[in-house]
Amino acid sequence: MANKVDTATSNWGTIAEGSMCSFLEPPTHPSYKFYIKPVYGNKFCLSLNAIDDNAWLDDECKEKARTILKEWKTPPIRSKAVQDWIKEVMTYYEGTEMGLSHVRKYYPGFKNDRT
Repeated sequence: MANKVDTATSNWGTIAEGSMCSFLEPPTHPSYKFYIKPVYGNKFCLSLNAIDDNAWLDDECKEKARTILKEWKTPPIRSKAVQDWIKEVMTYYEGTEMGLSHVRKYYPGFKNDRT
């Protein structure tokens, strides 16, 4: 086949500007600004957070995504934007353990004093 791609050596994704899978991410999270777009066709788009769940994504793209995520600093938990975000997450998950787990992914010491 003339158009066959050598998948063993291919770069499957590239970092692009735009938002993808930023739903319920904290304020200023890089997923509001960047996502991984396909190099070959439009078969997928990924959040930066999805890099470790996709073995077929090339190491160069994974490393760029890791660098972006590593350089991001969580905003202060007491900021209004973060407090609003916590309320949104807890409302979405109806105050369940899943909501607490999601908030603690970014703010490990979070305790829900709203219950």
